[in-house]
Amino acid sequence: MTFPDYINVVLRMIAEGNESHEIYEQLQKLGLREVEITEVYNAVIGMITSGSESTEIILDGDYNPRKRVFLEEELKAIMTVPGLYKSLLWGDISPGDFERTLSDFSANN
Repeated sequence: MTFPDYINVVLRMIAEGNESHEIYEQLQKLGLREVEITEVYNAVIGMITSGSESTEIILDGDYNPRKRVFLEEELKAIMTVPGLYKSLLWGDISPGDFERTLSDFSANN
C-alpha cells in the first residue's frame, strides 16, 4: 500500500465513526510502525483542518481517482454534478481542480 492508500483508510475509518485507538490498531495490522502511523494520522488531521490545498500536497503525484474514498457530502455533490467526476477520469481536469471544485460543491450542499 502507498501513503495515499493509508490516508484513505484513515479517512474512511473517521467517516465511519471509528475511535483513534481503532484506527491505530488497523494501521498496525497493515504493518505500519508507530512513527509511520503518527505521520499518516497527522497528515489526515492536517488535510481535514487545511482543506483541499493540503490534500493536493499530500497526494501529489500518487493521486488515483478510482481509489479515492468520498465523504457523504462529496458523494451528494458528485451526484448533483456527475460530469465533474467523469471529467477527472477522462483527464479533462486536473486532480487539484477536481478537489477544489468538489470542495466548493460539497460546502454548498
